[in-house]
Amino acid sequence: MTKLEILPPVVLEGTAGTPRRVELIEGLIVDYYCDDAIGILYIYRVNRTIVDTFVEVCKAYAETRRAVGQPLLYSLVIKTFTLTPYMNRRSEELIELFKDMYGRAAYVLEVGLYRVMLRNFIALYYQKGMVNVEFHVVKSAEEALRWLYEGYTEWQAQNSH
Repeated sequence: MTKLEILPPVVLEGTAGTPRRVELIEGLIVDYYCDDAIGILYIYRVNRTIVDTFVEVCKAYAETRRAVGQPLLYSLVIKTFTLTPYMNRRSEELIELFKDMYGRAAYVLEVGLYRVMLRNFIALYYQKGMVNVEFHVVKSAEEALRWLYEGYTEWQAQNSH
């Protein structure tokens, strides 16, 4: 069984629809919803190549959202995590890029000490510069998508005139 089968995409009837799924590299999958306005990234392996690919896809997503005047609406579903100095350094690039943007970010973390440590790490990054991106730690990709889709529909309602 492949990771694409193990990590089935979330489909919420009557809302965000069926995603466009892209496996960027083994260890990193992205599901895009609502004409790519919402992105759910699944990380199930960590190494330098995956970190580099992750940073580049986040940069491309952010630049696209900025170009079309839409908020960031993304989720990270983290199946494995190792905080390394390299990952920390590359994450700083994203903070710099996202600091003047707004939106929502949901993090799906497994319950346990790992979840508490990672939640604190995420909170620190948001305090450093991503003050206009609201974040939530949730228990499932479904919960993340519901919350992100709510943000998407709110943004659409505000910008429909």
